[in-house]
Formats: sequence, structure tokens, C-alpha cells
Amino acid sequence: LAMVFVPHLMMSLELYNVATMYDLELRVTGSRLLAAGKNPYFYIWQVGDAVEFYNPNLKLHSPANGVTSTPFTLWLQQNFAANTYCFIRKCWWIIQEILLFTSVLFCWLLPSTRAKQFVVMALTSVFFLFSCNWWLHVYNGQMYILYTFVFSISTYIVLVKKRRDFLFVVYPLIALLRPFYA
Repeated sequence: LAMVFVPHLMMSLELYNVATMYDLELRVTGSRLLAAGKNPYFYIWQVGDAVEFYNPNLKLHSPANGVTSTPFTLWLQQNFAANTYCFIRKCWWIIQEILLFTSVLFCWLLPSTRAKQFVVMALTSVFFLFSCNWWLHVYNGQMYILYTFVFSISTYIVLVKKRRDFLFVVYPLIALLRPFYA
């Protein structure tokens, strides 16, 4: 695993240094608005409003502000959003990498033979670790890796630990995070 993850982390860190993380910025702004009791979806910043509610990427005369995360997702990030954006950006990059590593680890533990584990690692490397999709995910600060993590850990628990009752926790969580995945 280390032979694959070390080059991945080096490339990901290089990308992090130039990434804008636009989607993360929107979620942070939405979380801050929700914490302040303002509508996180239709709030439009005005001169004199707090700068932490400002979205520099908003198009003029737009009826909405670009926040598309569920209220539950924004609520989860409220305490996190109280920090500076630079700190949040760094933490989110680290969290993404931990979630990716953990998801790959759970997928790697599923097969019963080394040959099958090698196939899993090869596919994971091609479609996740070194793919354009992952680089765009990091660059935009997206949170699809959280859904991948929830699916991978639940698959491991259901198939390996034989705990089907765990799905009663997973399905509502998925519905709260992204309803059309449920």
C-alpha cells in the first residue's frame, strides 16, 4: 500500500498547493450562514455584511448563491466553519486523503487472496488514486470521498463482519448527506 500511496500523496500535495477548492468554499459559506440563522441557499451578500458570508465567485444578479449541500451537511460543518478558510482548506485536504486511504484499505481487505487484492489495488490506482477525477475532486474541494468512505466501510462490515443490521445506520446517514444516493 505504501508504494502506491506515497507517490499519490506527493502529487496530491502539489495539487493542494494550487487548488481553489471552490466547492469547499461554498459549503463553508453555507455552514456559516446556517449558524448565523440566515438562508444558506438564497442569501446574497451586500456591502456592510460580514466578510465570512462573502462568496467571491458569485455571479452578479443571481437569485441563489451556489450552495447546494444538504442542510445536514452544512450543519455537520458548522463548528469546522468557524475557523479561517486557510485552516479549513488544509484540514479538508488531510481529511480527504485519510478517507481515501481508509476506503482503499477496506476495499483491499475484502478479497480473500493476494491476487484478488492486487487486482483491487490496480483498479483503485487507475480509477481513484491517480485519476483525473481524484485530482478534480481535490482541486474543487468536493466531498464525494465521504460517500465512498461510507459505502466502503458499510460493505466491509456487511460482507466480512456479517453485520447486516449496520445498514439501518448507513441508509439514513446517506439519505441525510445526499438524498439521491439512498
